[in-house]
Amino acid sequence: MRSRCWSSATCDLRTRWRRRSPGVTRTRPRSRDGDGRGRQRLSYYQIEPPLSPEQLAQAEAITARRREAARALFEESLIDSLYKSIKRAEDAFEDVYDPRFRALIDSSRAAIKQLMTHEQATN
Repeated sequence: MRSRCWSSATCDLRTRWRRRSPGVTRTRPRSRDGDGRGRQRLSYYQIEPPLSPEQLAQAEAITARRREAARALFEESLIDSLYKSIKRAEDAFEDVYDPRFRALIDSSRAAIKQLMTHEQATN
């Protein structure tokens, strides 16, 4: 069995499952936003020059749609049975879900990049 994540989609999936387990703490660094809750900083906030308010709104909408689609994937009945067998068959699990999560992430990034100016997209 592999000991590391081969894509961020797989890592996100493992993190979500670990959160279901009692006593597991989050290990990823989080930034603090205005309401004091820790959140990951999204990459499109780090673009220079910064995205305009309109670009940010569109990027956030794209990200929200991706999150909803990912939640729908997590609700599929197959995901539970595959995860239970992941210790014995991690490759089979990744073959089913990793490409779909990767496609969601890649399409979101591509759509956000289209919102950017040339200078923003190349930095």
